[in-house]
Amino acid sequence: MEKQVVEKMFSLVNSVVFNEQLEQTSECFFEGEQLNKVYNLAKKHDISHIVSHAILQNNLIDANEKVKFSLTKEKLVALFRSENTDYLIDLVTKKLEEAGIDFILLKGAFIRNLYPERWLRTNCDIDVLVKKECVDKAIAVLCEDNTFTRGNDSTTHDCLLIAQSGMHLELHYTLEEEEALPKTTELLNKAWDNAVLEQGYKHKYNFNNEFFIFYHIAHMAKHFIHGGCGIRPFIDLKFLLENLSFDKEKLTKMLAEAQIYDFYNAVCDLAKMWLSNGERTPFLVDLEQFVLSGGVYGTHENNAKVSASKGKSKISTFISIVFLPKKRLEVIYPNLKKHPILFPFYQVKRWFRVFYRKKVKKVKRAIDARASVTNEQIDQTTQLLQQLGLSE
Repeated sequence: MEKQVVEKMFSLVNSVVFNEQLEQTSECFFEGEQLNKVYNLAKKHDISHIVSHAILQNNLIDANEKVKFSLTKEKLVALFRSENTDYLIDLVTKKLEEAGIDFILLKGAFIRNLYPERWLRTNCDIDVLVKKECVDKAIAVLCEDNTFTRGNDSTTHDCLLIAQSGMHLELHYTLEEEEALPKTTELLNKAWDNAVLEQGYKHKYNFNNEFFIFYHIAHMAKHFIHGGCGIRPFIDLKFLLENLSFDKEKLTKMLAEAQIYDFYNAVCDLAKMWLSNGERTPFLVDLEQFVLSGGVYGTHENNAKVSASKGKSKISTFISIVFLPKKRLEVIYPNLKKHPILFPFYQVKRWFRVFYRKKVKKVKRAIDARASVTNEQIDQTTQLLQQLGLSE
């Protein structure tokens, strides 16, 4: 990724999100195809609305009405998404509170309140944590009057609900995830021990600040080792560290126990490099390239590099896609819990879902990505993971 493009994008982000002055506020801010490159990079990481707003606010383009219209549209879409998110969060809060169900708003649903304006922090979905014994009741309450409908993509840690507007709500009943780093599991299972009732409510809780930051870092690390975590969590991290009071010693202890303290220091340094004129080192440049290439959710290519660096062969990659473990298969086919003898039958049945039309393309891309990883890429990724403390 071109250094100048990255620097210009973050200068635009800083001008809007952190109210910093742009060094250059004229039409010559962009040269050649830089505008397209900056916009496309921002779009890849779901922060194009921030960049669009900064460009319009500082008059950084000429009188091209078509371009201005596109940038304005990007901002308006983000404003609509934010209003829809506000409406749904208020509705979920009201329904769960009235039903007497304890809950916690997770991730962006909480963090967006720290931004100068909530619309600057878009959400792909809404994440809510309830206690496992309350999940069925919560689903019933939220699906009343068709406010939400049950989706098909539930996992071993959450149930998917879909609003009429199309926005997803992930109803978590545990923070433990199969994809998470093993050492984080024990601490994540203590989520409710670190919950504090929000003033003015009887059932709405928040994590204490140390645990919320810990969970944010653990979630970043999980996504990182599966292809990338995107830019947005770094912006979130700066807001968390600057706006929440927390016991540094307590946070450090949790991070060290989960073996993600080195990762925490690295992402803090990268956030400073991007957002606070921090030092630019060769290690941070390598980390930057991995994050930027991964987009919001990571890529098959990055995921394949990590898998290969951890010794996962091309054959084992194929096998892990084709054969799901029983616990994950039970999520797709709940009847398997009652009749474990049907495990082979449901394994085969799932193949018809996976190897069908569009889904087979995704599977093929993952397998091709692993097959294309070079020895040089494996060595580079192995070294990066070792420096982050994420190697096994």
